[in-house]
Amino acid sequence: MPASSLVVDTAQQLAAAGHDAEVVEFLAARTGSELENSPSLALLYGTAQARLGHHDEGLRWLEVALQQARSRNELAVERHALNARGAIALVSGRIDEAADYFTQSLLRASRDRDFAATGRCSNNLGIISNLRGRHAEA
Repeated sequence: MPASSLVVDTAQQLAAAGHDAEVVEFLAARTGSELENSPSLALLYGTAQARLGHHDEGLRWLEVALQQARSRNELAVERHALNARGAIALVSGRIDEAADYFTQSLLRASRDRDFAATGRCSNNLGIISNLRGRHAEA
């Protein structure tokens, strides 16, 4: 059963306003199958969980989002899920893993002409280059 556009819109508005706790609360009230069957909701829920410091729960839902997005060919959700997984790896100190996810997301964003995602991924890869002491590359 696909998530209603009203649910997705509400969750997106809360996320855009930076209300991650409210996103989690709002989406936690949904049925588990609604989250599991909606790549967009799983992405929003996983991202909000991660931003609140619940990295394991965030990763779990980002993986759901990634698998669902790939099976449904939802390219934007796939790009954002990869970038979010990279962000969790980065803040957890797993630099090589983060670079891999950011690179995967960058390749997809470039292919799909998503310039905003291309910029975010490039910026994240620049942060990693800086952390590695490759300042000219950054």
